[in-house]
Amino acid sequence: MYHAVGTQAYGDTLGLFSISEDKFRRQMTLLSEWRYGQIVDFSEDSLKHSGTSVAITFDDGYQDNLEVAAPILINLGIPFTVFISSGFIKNSTQGFLTPSSLRT
Repeated sequence: MYHAVGTQAYGDTLGLFSISEDKFRRQMTLLSEWRYGQIVDFSEDSLKHSGTSVAITFDDGYQDNLEVAAPILINLGIPFTVFISSGFIKNSTQGFLTPSSLRT
């Protein structure tokens, strides 16, 4: 469960919900080489997997999820899910996905 990648998460004064782009890339590269389980999405077929499973998720819908994290994950072939906070989008809160970026 990630929040912000390469930027500081909203209100994260302790740095608990933010990760640098480099550290995220290293974690995902290691995970892509993992041979003891499966990286899953939330499709019905993936959820039927009986072994060890990991799902990559993002909370809140930061813009960096699209601009920083998505290219890394797509390049490595890792599925992921972004859970958005509609209030941030509705209020056009800076640093969060916009209606246009959601379509992307």
